[in-house]
Amino acid sequence: MSKARSYKQACNIALALDLIGERWTLLIIRELILGPKRFGDLLPHLQGMGTNLLTTRLKELETHAVIEKQPCSPNSRRMQYKLTPLGEGLENVLRELIRWGIQLPQSPPSPDSLYQPEWDLVAIKLLYKREKAPKLEGTVLIKSVESSIYAIIAKDGLQLDISTTHTHDATIEGNRDSFEKLFKGKSSLNQLISQNSLKISGNTSLARKWASCFS
Repeated sequence: MSKARSYKQACNIALALDLIGERWTLLIIRELILGPKRFGDLLPHLQGMGTNLLTTRLKELETHAVIEKQPCSPNSRRMQYKLTPLGEGLENVLRELIRWGIQLPQSPPSPDSLYQPEWDLVAIKLLYKREKAPKLEGTVLIKSVESSIYAIIAKDGLQLDISTTHTHDATIEGNRDSFEKLFKGKSSLNQLISQNSLKISGNTSLARKWASCFS
């Protein structure tokens, strides 16, 4: 294993970048934001990253107590990776990166760009402002051509799932670009509805209140 590079600067920014500034490292953290994953779950979402490099990055993060390994189930010999409390603190870093990235000029993705519905879940989780509707409860289906996301709102926070086994109280339907504008605060739900970009059904009050948590 090659020795990790260092800026050799007595500065907390430089010290942090010595670890998380390496290529791919923050994307590994992105993959673990929604919960534990096995090595084989991580690799398909990190297109272009070889198995040896992923092994190296995971070892570095584990050595610095950013992630830890745990059994997939109580009696399983298969292991998965999860964020430690220190690693969970990087959620704020990724949240601010999303907010900063929103301001950059947006170009259409190239034909070979990888897309994973789980990345939409990460953005929703990080940009959702629970304090705007603390008493909100229910399940909202966010339905687009690319994926169906279930947002389960409870007293203890927001749970997101892309399975198809949940019942739901309300539906917000449209294309992914419109959802991106909504979740990133570029357009309100009312604006997108008036433009026929999104439509809501079911418990429309719940859908509107939930969508307002991204404004």
